[in-house]
Amino acid sequence: MSDDRRSAPLIAPPPVVALAGWLLPGLGYWLIGQRVRGVTIGLTIIVMYVSGLLIAGVRVIDVPTYNEKGQKLHNASLTNEIRAKPWSIAQVMAGPMAVASGAASIWAAEPDETTGQPRGVRTHVRIPEIATLYTAVAGMLNLLAIIDAASRAGREAK
Repeated sequence: MSDDRRSAPLIAPPPVVALAGWLLPGLGYWLIGQRVRGVTIGLTIIVMYVSGLLIAGVRVIDVPTYNEKGQKLHNASLTNEIRAKPWSIAQVMAGPMAVASGAASIWAAEPDETTGQPRGVRTHVRIPEIATLYTAVAGMLNLLAIIDAASRAGREAK
């Protein structure tokens, strides 16, 4: 005898959904069974973030407590640095790709051993402002997606 009853899909707890959404944009929706929404949101956020990097390069990522030469500021207060670079909070909400590009930005700011010049050039025109906006908006969109997916997971778990 076959059982025609369908079991309810397994819903991950909201904290797991939120963490998954930060690790890979759209993965939170994927975990709660909203595959199309997850792929759409994930691709949108990733493309927007990468577009920002392509517009002005990886040096557009400002890492708090590091200077323009990629050197750690030992006397800098994290709160003062974040106050000076508030977009860094939004950028990091894009997930590990933001953390990795922050590390790449620090590496690119360090001087090359042979030339003494930074590995990556930081431009001083308006283009990086647009790129910073792209990366920060991608992070804020991911934050909204994380909150929404976790909220939906909480409602469906009840």
